Amino acid sequence: MRDKVARTALVVLAWCCFLALPVGATTVTYTMAAHERACFYGTALAENEKLAFYFAVQYGGSFDVDYEVKAPDGRVVLSGEREQQGDFVMAAPTAGDLSFCFFNVAASFAEK
Repeated sequence: MRDKVARTALVVLAWCCFLALPVGATTVTYTMAAHERACFYGTALAENEKLAFYFAVQYGGSFDVDYEVKAPDGRVVLSGEREQQGDFVMAAPTAGDLSFCFFNVAASFAEK
């Protein structure tokens, strides 16, 4: 029987800040193992700073992940289940570090 473990790249354009300052962006390509939780972090310098957040599952498994974005105080500000991609613009609830976490817990053997 052929090996059915598929590789999936999770592309995260983690965040962009839009103010009078130059726009900053970070691009990450990441491979998640089955049952893995991976978090990335971005800093909002001020309350209501605009952040853009994009991700896409590129290949493998069912092409989906769960995600959760938390404010610096631990409050969940965005979340979703079994999503193939997401594209969001939001205002930072407070200044500080936001976490962008992805979960591949539904996969029994597929990397993403």
